[in-house]
Amino acid sequence: MIDESRALDGAPSSAASATLPAPRATRLLLLEDASDSLAPLGAELLDLGFEVAVASDPRVSLDPTSTARFDILLVAEEALRALGPEVGALLRQRSEPHLVLVSDAATAWADNEVSRADAHVIAQRVARLVREREQQATSFSPGPSDGSGTLAPGWLLPLVSAFAGERVTGALTVTTTDGAGELRFARGELVDAVYSQLEGLKAFFRLALEKEGTWQFTEASSLVMRRITVATAELLRMAPAELSRVDQARSALGNLEGSDLYVEPGAVGPPLAPFVAAVAARLSAPRPLDALLDESPELDTELFAALLELDKRGLLKRVRTSARAVVFDSPSLIDRVLACATRSVGSGFRGSVRIVLACAPTSLSLLAHATSRLEEAISPTAPAPDAPVPYELASLCASEDAWVVLIALPLDVTGSPLWPLVIAGALAVVVFDEKGSLLLSDLCETSGVVLLSGASIVPALDPGNHEHIAALVRVALGAERP
Repeated sequence: MIDESRALDGAPSSAASATLPAPRATRLLLLEDASDSLAPLGAELLDLGFEVAVASDPRVSLDPTSTARFDILLVAEEALRALGPEVGALLRQRSEPHLVLVSDAATAWADNEVSRADAHVIAQRVARLVREREQQATSFSPGPSDGSGTLAPGWLLPLVSAFAGERVTGALTVTTTDGAGELRFARGELVDAVYSQLEGLKAFFRLALEKEGTWQFTEASSLVMRRITVATAELLRMAPAELSRVDQARSALGNLEGSDLYVEPGAVGPPLAPFVAAVAARLSAPRPLDALLDESPELDTELFAALLELDKRGLLKRVRTSARAVVFDSPSLIDRVLACATRSVGSGFRGSVRIVLACAPTSLSLLAHATSRLEEAISPTAPAPDAPVPYELASLCASEDAWVVLIALPLDVTGSPLWPLVIAGALAVVVFDEKGSLLLSDLCETSGVVLLSGASIVPALDPGNHEHIAALVRVALGAERP
């Protein structure tokens, strides 16, 4: 219970006025373990101009549902020892900062510890905490009463702190260049957040990084889904460190503009932690960093930690995406496509000109990524098959009447019975593996299809480089049948 009989509205004494900035009706709550040891301290603080209440039962007074709110909580170290983690958990759910009152100055080691022996020292610490809290709340001018405003760097945390202090219930709607979001409050507690396709804490932290846009608060009393279970006070305490870790991780990964991230399937190395391995699996095909962050349910800090671990082990690759390569860079190539198509029809094959790209199954995702970056490419809507069988990578439009289809041929003997069907009628087969395949060579010779070594055309051939793929296609279009 809170003993309000000790909460007096006395004016500050002249001694206090000489040493302290005039308190703005600062309300203090003294938390003790059912003892009267703090009564003299409470009386001294009253004389210094503070409003003081003493709680005989800290568990009851710290209940999150309690409507009583104070500026600062003063906790006797005896209460912390007697009640232990229970009081600590309750304190973390409160929005007010707290000081721990220790026996003497020599034992006040932590930043939030102060000796109970000197009321003036306590008053100075309280006044400083109040000023810091006021500066934090006013460093960003808009508050709940404003109803609307514009975003600026560091806009969200002070605004949420103001909402918590006024115990509002309603929705804060945010509009940015990347989408719309909403923060939902119930009696000052942040209970839910959504932003674009994100939900909960992930949406909250992502909104905190936005710097351009507008916000508008609307009071409402309807019940909402609670996807944020962390107390708002604790969330505000942990948010700065969380956001800082994201910034540091982005810097550690380097400039990724114009690059996708990729982890080669089956990469050899020491076993990965389960979550790191799961992130690696999501990057088995090249993906932009932002797409990985948006489509993964985990917090960005957790994902960045996994990416940094993969990068540390040398497994995280960067794949260029900044530009598109042009295959048909001269009219003669288009004429050759038309001639090849005419010759194929004369040989009994109809449809587009086909070029087969044969590579190891582990390189297929890189190859598909590279072909999609060709200026003329149209990727198929069907996903790549799970089995190591030939499939269409992309169709290249040379002109309205001339198309070239790129076919992926995984060099896996499991699918080798299908190879003759793909090779027959193809313009050329380009093999990426220097060793190639004896069976593939025999099939090309039997079918009268030219077999090209990709490494001899492009030194240091990279299946994920779209410029390399464009060069291979150009050479294949100019190849003469054997």
